This record gives sequence, structure tokens and C-alpha cells, in this order.
Amino acid sequence: PLRGIAYGALPCIEHDCGGHGRPSEDMVQSAYSLQWGAHGRDDLNTMVKLGASAVRLYHSLGLGVDSDHGAFLDRAQEIGLNVMPGYHTEMANEPDLCPGFDCYETWKNSTLEGFRHGFKKSNEWHPSVAMLVLLNEPDFFEMQPKCIPKMSSWCRVKAVLSALDGVLAAEEEAGIKEKDRVRLTVTWSFAMKTSVDGKVTGPGTYGFQDMHAIVDDPSLADYKPRMPLAKIKSAFNNRWVHGLNTAAPWSFVDEKINQEYQWSPIPWFIGEYGGMGQPKNIIEADLVAMDQTAQTLESFLGAAFFQFQVTYWKGGQEMNFGLFSLGESVLGTSTELCDRLTAHDQCRTWDVHCLSERLPFLHPEEVGLRAAGVAAAWGGEVPTGHGFCGSDVAIIVSNEEGERRLASDSTHIEFTVSNPDMDVNSIRQKLKSASFSSAIVAAVSSSLGQSSAIQGTVSVSDLKVVEVEGAEGSKGPGMALPTWGAPVIGALGGALVLACIGALLLSRRGRKARAARDLHAQPKRNDDVAEVPKDLESAGDASEAVAGSHQV
Repeated sequence: PLRGIAYGALPCIEHDCGGHGRPSEDMVQSAYSLQWGAHGRDDLNTMVKLGASAVRLYHSLGLGVDSDHGAFLDRAQEIGLNVMPGYHTEMANEPDLCPGFDCYETWKNSTLEGFRHGFKKSNEWHPSVAMLVLLNEPDFFEMQPKCIPKMSSWCRVKAVLSALDGVLAAEEEAGIKEKDRVRLTVTWSFAMKTSVDGKVTGPGTYGFQDMHAIVDDPSLADYKPRMPLAKIKSAFNNRWVHGLNTAAPWSFVDEKINQEYQWSPIPWFIGEYGGMGQPKNIIEADLVAMDQTAQTLESFLGAAFFQFQVTYWKGGQEMNFGLFSLGESVLGTSTELCDRLTAHDQCRTWDVHCLSERLPFLHPEEVGLRAAGVAAAWGGEVPTGHGFCGSDVAIIVSNEEGERRLASDSTHIEFTVSNPDMDVNSIRQKLKSASFSSAIVAAVSSSLGQSSAIQGTVSVSDLKVVEVEGAEGSKGPGMALPTWGAPVIGALGGALVLACIGALLLSRRGRKARAARDLHAQPKRNDDVAEVPKDLESAGDASEAVAGSHQV
């Protein structure tokens, strides 16, 4: 079965990337190698360890990144991971591209550019490339200014058919052989819509019917293909896979799609399984059931889990997705992450942060253990060590100044404070006070006692306070909570929920690295953290604000 993971792991750790501009979304470019490469955080191998067989991407073709993409594909081939590159869907909405949603030239040129940057190998698609995602949720084109009148289905189907036409033309111009090995797809949203020919109304399935209708009769898309229609039909019959994205539970999707599927022998797959708000055991059960269905039903291939990393830059509801959060420890720095959409003054390097399997801003705790659910379903494991927060493994990178050791040693704490009787600024002021930091240090020192975990002076550094949107009991608007580390101190929600994040830094001594290694080999836990600091209690009814587990 297809066991994919969607990958759009931008290195931002704040909403809107902290106002510094957004890095390029083309994850395949070599500038991101410190995230996905074996010499860096090794995200691709983390997917394999979880049990994945494929990686799904979104902006691999079309952003005009003039650099090598072959290293990503080579790494995927080396570890047995199939690659599903995606085209930059928003090209269809750019004013100077895809006139009237005719995307033939744009998709053709983007494909040829990809061949020049590593997607072509020995007159074939790179061996790791298994499926091309031509567009992602093009049904939303109906709300774009180009689509007149609004909500017209011709906009989405013309974009899709012309994009398919352009890709096939690029393959022919480049002399690509064994084309049938690489499948083609579009992933539709799970919205309830009606197909362009009016024959099907359903979530996602409108798009399945769209494709059959416009390949049989391109005039439904108000489009005249440049490639011979016979070649388009041949590619559709031999290479096409229907796709949709959904955050719904598998039982509902199975009932709505598999029980009414009428498009065989062309199969379908889930391009994004979100599992939104689901605890670990439900995610595991859903993925196991999908695997079982894919093994017994020829028309269903499997699913790609959405997604590898939390999308901090989007915030809001997007914080509900992701297998991993980012910690504060910086493993290294990328080279400049740019593309044709990046403003000149925003073309910059970005820190690469460690990964954590816990999403502590999701409640209850089981909802934040998404990676564990995926690993359990796919017979894999959640990796530790290299690239993960709390690891004593350093990443060594070379630059003009020589080699640098880029690991950091700190313990990260996260907790929430609830008090409906105080405003945000008042609680923020108390949490940022020196007396509160001193109380935290005293509580941790008291809890650990004479433990060898402390090799030096304990101090609080980099304290952040963030209002959480959508936390249990919260009624007001706020920012989605970013995460900075794995060890978590849990809390109760309330009408006002704030997160206070700090790093307890242990000053270096000769025995520190050895002590850390010992602790990683045999983790020590203290489930009864010392009494709540009095300064925190003064912020209101916080008698349970510091509870749960603490790990150094």
C-alpha cells in the first residue's frame, strides 16, 4: 500500500515567519539539504523509519529555483522512498501565467526546467519519481478573479486539462522514455461539489468525474489540446490516479468513496489524510484500516499523511496537523532559500531546528502524539537521537570558516496558565518577571536534588509567552502556540490560556557531555514536579498549572 507523508517543512517557528518573509516552499532544492539530507536532520530517513514508502511534495516544479534538485531525489532512491513531486499550483492564479486558466505553456516550461535541474536521468524521469501531482485542490480556482463568472467549474477543469497537456508535451520534447512508470494525478478538496458534466455530486468525487468527462470531451473545459487527443487519452488510461485530500475519519471516507466508486480500473488515493483532532489510537486504527483496504481493493492505493512538520507560519487550524514540532535547539543554518517569488530583501538563510515528536499545544496529550500513531500503524518507530531535540548528537557542517559543532544542551519546558480574572498583559508581566524565573529554577533544582543531571548553574533563558488559540476552554482569539521542545509540563485550559516557554540552560563543565549521554541511555523522570512557584500562584488559581512530567 501507499504510505506517504506530505512534506512542506518550512523552517519558520513563528506565525507568518515572524514577519521576516517566507522562505521558498520548494523543499527539493539543495538549499534545504540540511533538513532532508543524511548530513543534516535527515528528514527523509525519518519518514522511512516511521514506515513510510513515499514522500508527497507541493512546490517542487514551477518556482524557478535555479539549483540542483537531484540530490534530494538521489537520497530518496538510496533509502527506498518514492517521490511524488508537486507543481506550484498557484501558478494558475498568477496574473502573467495561465491566461484564462490555459496552463499549457506554464506547466510545459516548468517540467522542462525540472528536467534541467535533476528530475531527468538517462532520458527518463529520475528513478525515485513515482507520481506527479499536477495541481493541488484546483477546485478553489472558482473563487479567483480569473474565474468569470464566479464558482464556474470550467476554471478548474481547463487548468487541469491544459496542465496535463503541457506536461505530456514536455516529456515528448525532452525525449523521455518509459513514461508510463510515472503516474499522474490531481488532488481535489473534500468539498461537496458537482462535476462539470453534472453527473456526480459528492466530496472529492466530482473531480474524479471531471477528469473522465474532459478527457472524453475537452470542449467541456473550453480547451483545445495541443497534443493529439489520442495521446492524452492514452496517458489518462495508463497513468492516471484519482486523488483527494481529507481531514475526515477513514470510516466516513471509506463509505462515501469506496462504497460508491465507479471509475475503475483507474485507482484512487488520499493525497492528504489529516486526522485532525484525533488521538494516537484513532490515527493508528485509521491507517491500519486503510492498509487493509488497499491490500484487498484494487481501486484504492493508500494515503499520504498530512504532514511531516507543524506549519507554524500559517498558524490557526494548521497547527492541528504535523507529526513533529520544532524545538529551539539549532542544528545548523541553511544556505539562502529563494525562488522567483522571493523579494530581494527577503532572500536569506534560515536556522534548522531540532524535531520533537510531541505537539504539546494540542490537548489532550494523546492528540499530540501523532508520530507515534503513524509508526504503530506502519510497523515503524519514532526515531530519537540524530536531529531530534534532547539528543547529544551534533550535526557537523562545513562552511568557509571550517567545521562547526552545532548541537546545544538545554531542557525545554512548556506549560499553560489559565486565569479568567486577569488580562493577557497582567499574566504576561508576572511570567516575565525575575521572581518567576527564580521560582522555576528553585522548583527544578529542588525536584532534581543532587542528580548528576545538573552539571553547573541552572538558569532560565529565552522566556516566551504566547496566547493560544483554540486551547481547551479558551473563548477569545489568539495566536497559535509554537513549540520549542519535547519535555512538557502539562496544564489545564481556561477562558484565558497563555503558554510560557523557557529553556533551562546548564552551564558547561567537563563532565556535562558524558552526563547527558548517560541520561539519554537511561532517562530519569520525576512525575511529581516540586510545588508550584508562589509567583505563579499569585497569577490566579494555578494550583494545577505545573503538573505532569519533567525530563532532563
